[in-house]
Amino acid sequence: MKTTEAEQIIDVRNIPPRQKHPTIFNTWTALPEGDAVLLVNDHDPIPLYYQFAAEYQGRFQWEYLERGPETWRVRIRKGAFASPGFVPGKAAPPDPPEPLQLDVRPVLERGDSPCASIDGAVAKLKPGQGLVLLAPFEPRPLFAKLGRDGFTHVSRQMEDGSWRIEFQRSGDAASDHGSCAHESPPCSSVGDASREGDIHIDARDLEPPEPLIRTLEAMAHLKKGHRLTMRSNRKPMHLFTQLDERGFAYDCTEQSDHSFLTEIWHADESTASSNCGNH
Repeated sequence: MKTTEAEQIIDVRNIPPRQKHPTIFNTWTALPEGDAVLLVNDHDPIPLYYQFAAEYQGRFQWEYLERGPETWRVRIRKGAFASPGFVPGKAAPPDPPEPLQLDVRPVLERGDSPCASIDGAVAKLKPGQGLVLLAPFEPRPLFAKLGRDGFTHVSRQMEDGSWRIEFQRSGDAASDHGSCAHESPPCSSVGDASREGDIHIDARDLEPPEPLIRTLEAMAHLKKGHRLTMRSNRKPMHLFTQLDERGFAYDCTEQSDHSFLTEIWHADESTASSNCGNH
């Protein structure tokens, strides 16, 4: 450490890390008013600036004499100052992480449920990260579920007829990334299988003709030996006509909450007659 008139030079490049701050502040404390410390370092000592700003507000002035890339020299003057002479600029916000992409089309094509995959993807999202979902149809009930968790979405239909939906959490909204065991299953619009290969659709939140459209789309993935069940607020009379024309059998029952549960299967699997009765 060298001495010049009214200035103490401290080259911290050669001082052990644990001794750097004690050396700087001990020297600073002993300075007369109006004198300065000339700090020499091999990186920007901006953390030291914030410490001075917290502990010596209005009693120091900070002046960069050299700003890298290999050497930084800062004059820190002691006295009464209305301004520290330097105000750090706001750091540019970091680029958001790349969206996490999840393609549930192969899952649905196999007749499986993508529910766990969607919930798992949402749970893995980093702060600021979006989720891109690729699906064979627009999963509108999922919009409502993730909307309650603080997500907005933008959806568009691609040239092959499938849908690309980008979800983005707005602000710092807290979310509950629970499993699919849910009173209103989060993935109900894209199928929720209680038995591998079965398909369940909860269309109670959908307005006509969406229940019909979703059911017909799901039927394309229904394999023989499995069942598709669709729950709706109204008796799906238009669906029955489509089922008869396409060679599917069905059974429709009214539930205790006055919703309707329609079970659909390939007609050649059973001679049971189709009906729509009440409990």
